[in-house]
Amino acid sequence: IPPMAWSPLAGGKVFTGDTEKDRRVRTALESVQAEIGAASLDEVMYAWLYTHPADIMPIVGSGKRERISAAINALSYKLDQDQWFRIFTAVQGYDIP
Repeated sequence: IPPMAWSPLAGGKVFTGDTEKDRRVRTALESVQAEIGAASLDEVMYAWLYTHPADIMPIVGSGKRERISAAINALSYKLDQDQWFRIFTAVQGYDIP
């Protein structure tokens, strides 16, 4: 049974947060967004979850058409290992040995 991600967009903090971690994660997401040609950061965030080895299923939890579309559009992106770990390490705040 695949795990479900509740609040996969961190409650919007990644878009508006001003902590060091929020900025670090946003920078990593923007970098990957440019590389894969995604239309928005949320598409990258959903693509990260879809690429996760645990086969995570995000709970969109929004009635906004653009949020639901982003989750669907993200299915067309596959992050490579470097991109996936770049986001992961940004979230963790340290490099993986």
